[in-house]
Amino acid sequence: MATNFNKMSKLKINKSEIRISTFEDKLSKTTFNLFREWTKNAMIYHPKLDFTIKDERILIKDFRDDLKGAILSLLENKKYQSGNFLPQWDYGYICGFIGGSLNTHWYNEYITKKTDDYKVYASLKVLTSYFEFDKNLENNLDKLYEYFLENKSNSSSINFETVKKDINIEKRDIKAINTDETGKIKTVLENLTIKYILKMAEEKPNSDYIDSVTDYISYQSFVDLIDENKFSLKYV
Repeated sequence: MATNFNKMSKLKINKSEIRISTFEDKLSKTTFNLFREWTKNAMIYHPKLDFTIKDERILIKDFRDDLKGAILSLLENKKYQSGNFLPQWDYGYICGFIGGSLNTHWYNEYITKKTDDYKVYASLKVLTSYFEFDKNLENNLDKLYEYFLENKSNSSSINFETVKKDINIEKRDIKAINTDETGKIKTVLENLTIKYILKMAEEKPNSDYIDSVTDYISYQSFVDLIDENKFSLKYV
């Protein structure tokens, strides 16, 4: 379904403007069908895990967000804007986007969060969060930290300072920042937290647990969704 945007100097679309009312009556059923397929395939690689969920509304929200994100991504895509693509390439783009996003999101939610690494990460977050409520504890632990370093070393020169690290998840980039407002123990814990975030971010699904989203979203439904969102295209 080609759309020519050659006359547009710039395309501006907000995700909040994306509409899916033409698909709203199919949203719940499609979500549950996708999740059933995802869990069926995930259990092949993780047979000991229980994929029972507490709130079905969260699954529906996941799918709604990724459907809107897929539409937004397509409308902003330069190839789509040019209209120069093979028939149904845009349909495949939408379905591929949704499948990849749900696969990653559900893997992190229902597999990664059950790992020992996530438990360590959660423990570190609890400790650093608790310091916000008890500054005396943080100060006392810093004193113990200095005492331990000084008394467990025969060196006459001990550097007690710690360097806080910051992270850009998307770029996997870590940089050092000043620690003037952060205690030493808290800094160490936060740095450990970053290490576990990076470690979990490297974990990927063994496979695409959703075989094909095209089995659940018809081409006509896709056409209706795109037609519904033509209002989002603006000259700016």
